[in-house]
Amino acid sequence: MTQLRDRMLEELERRNYSPGTAKAYLFAVKQFAEHFHRAPDRLGAEHIREYQLYLFRERKLAAKTVAQRLVKLDGELRSLRDGGRCGEGNGCCEEL
Repeated sequence: MTQLRDRMLEELERRNYSPGTAKAYLFAVKQFAEHFHRAPDRLGAEHIREYQLYLFRERKLAAKTVAQRLVKLDGELRSLRDGGRCGEGNGCCEEL
């Protein structure tokens, strides 16, 4: 996962995110991947939905906390799938 993590970190730096924000994004992706015991680039939208239910039902997190994590996950997973081109007119960020 080191190469994948480095790629995510490069993308976050390219977007000019602060070190704290980048750390929060990486943490959210790490927890998501650990939940499914898979690399994050092998997970998709259905996994995000399952993870959302897990966060509400099992972890009992507040709606705002869950929403923040899902936005981070969705953005990073889309970026991985699209090779970091999200937001460059390819339509990858149309909906969450």
